[in-house]
Amino acid sequence: MERTRTVREAIREELLQGAATAREISERVSIPEKDVAGHLEHLEKSLRALKTDHVDLWQIHQVSTLDEVEQIFAPGGAIEAFEAAKKAGKCRFLGFTGHHDP
Repeated sequence: MERTRTVREAIREELLQGAATAREISERVSIPEKDVAGHLEHLEKSLRALKTDHVDLWQIHQVSTLDEVEQIFAPGGAIEAFEAAKKAGKCRFLGFTGHHDP
């Protein structure tokens, strides 16, 4: 029995076939599982998989608590990776998503 593709897999296939440009690509990560190097490694892996050198939007997904906000902006927090990626031209914009009220 053939497995049904997820929406993400279908979009990725279209991107890799040239149906969209790098200007239409965004990437998201969750915290707190990674340090600065881990976030940058995740982004580089995504860029290789998408066969592009940058994304327009790189965002931290589902920031839900004030503790997570503090963790993001603490020394060694995710924001350092995001700022480094933007400075290096790996992403144009940085963002956050949240489903609660931190």
